[in-house]
Order: sequence, then structure tokens, then C-alpha cells
Amino acid sequence: LHTRRHRGAMHVLSLSSESPPRIVDASPSWYRQFGFELATCRGRTLSLVQGPESNPKTIRNLIETAQNGQQTQARLVLYASSGVGALFHVHAGPSAYFQRCELALTRCDALSFEEAAYEDGAVKVLLRARKPFKVAHVSAVFASTYGFSPEALANRTLSLIQGPGTDAKAWNAALAGALEGEKRKARLQTYTCSGSEVRRDLTKVRVTPVIHGGDVGYLLVTMGKCKTDYVKQLDCTDKAVTRSVTFSDNTREYNYGRRRVRPPPPPPLLPSAQP
Repeated sequence: LHTRRHRGAMHVLSLSSESPPRIVDASPSWYRQFGFELATCRGRTLSLVQGPESNPKTIRNLIETAQNGQQTQARLVLYASSGVGALFHVHAGPSAYFQRCELALTRCDALSFEEAAYEDGAVKVLLRARKPFKVAHVSAVFASTYGFSPEALANRTLSLIQGPGTDAKAWNAALAGALEGEKRKARLQTYTCSGSEVRRDLTKVRVTPVIHGGDVGYLLVTMGKCKTDYVKQLDCTDKAVTRSVTFSDNTREYNYGRRRVRPPPPPPLLPSAQP
């Protein structure tokens, strides 16, 4: 249990072999993390740190495997004395002490759903934490920045704002890391098409796991523009025209779409985003 795969402080909890297992001892960091004292914890079961999003079946499987002399791991939502839940990587295994097992807990970077969905003026979007990572919620600022209504983005993917210069490998790596409970950052090119203009921005992207259903249920994608590095004006007339937009990315050129369209007028700002 001394191998640390995940970042952050490790909090170790020692449990007895009786049924149900009871707390025998814990590291000082465990007490600080959960806000309990040794006198109030010793002899108590793990129901002390369980709550609405905790998964009793997963906890039971972890302990049974550890009591059988094997090591295993899982993610669990556990609760401090204040009632606030957090997502933890839990590594379980036999203890060096006779007839005990140990749980080593490392806190994940996950947010609660309420924190993720709060309108704080950030350009952010909430994705479902399973492929193909469809949009579950967007902030008003995200919708107005990229020119989409929340209804148009619902159940779509963020390929709507990606283009030939977007680094798919970096994007997929950020999503994969967040699925494991770790916050990830990347710099990606995103695209906005509004009226007669296509803009390519270099964007700071942060992907954060979000707790839902006792595990990582959503991914929060927050965006901050670094700079606009390319703007292409389209040849627009009142008649239907052929849109053929070519971006230059380093030494390669890409043809970004070729279809007959009538360019739409710039979308109005959402009421919440109007001055």
C-alpha cells in the first residue's frame, strides 16, 4: 500500500477483521482530512464516513478482498464530519499487523455537480463522462462566446468547436486523465464561425472530473482564450454561395468544409449575457 500512483496526500485507515470491520487506527492526515478525533473514531464502522453518494457494495468488496490477503482499488465518495463529500482513490490490502486490513485514500480533483454547474461567468461546458462525451450543460458565457444556443448544443459533442488545427491527441489525453479523477490541462485550437467570419483561437482548456452517482459522472471543461491566431473572412452575398475556407497550420493546409450555404447572421447574445 505504499506505492502511490495518484498525486496528493495519502490517508491510511486500519480496520479490524471482524464483521462489520471497525476502525482500529488511522494516520494523522486521515483525521485532518475527515475532521474526526481518534477517541470518536476508534471502534466505529465505515458508516462514519459514508453518505448519499457512497457505494456500500464497493466498500464491502474492497474490504473482503483485502481480508483475503489481496490488494485492490476503487474510487469512492466519502464524507467528512462537516457533511461535505469528496471523491477518493482507495487502495485496499492486508496489513502488516495480524488480522487487519488497511485502506490508503488519496483525494481526487473532483468537484460536486453543484460547483460545476454554478454560473460564475466562466466559459465552461459540462460533458457526460462516457464516450462520445456529449454536452449535458453549458454556461451562458460559453453559448454566447461560440455562437450556439444551449438547446443547439444539448446532446452534441465539442467537435462543433474543433477544426483541422485541433490536437485530437491532446484533447483525448485530457479527457482520459479526468476520467481517472485527475484535473488535466491542455492548449488547443478552437473555432468559431459567426456570420461571415471564421476565427481560430488558441485556447487554454482545463478538464475537471465531477462527482455524480458515486463516481466521476461528468467532466467540466473550462476554457480561457490565449489569443486569436487566425481570422478568415468569407465571401458572402445575398445569394447562396460556396463556402471554401482554407486554414494554414504550420506547413500544411487544410480545406475546412466545402458546401453550398447561405451564411447566417451573427447570433444574438443570450439574455443573461447582454449588457
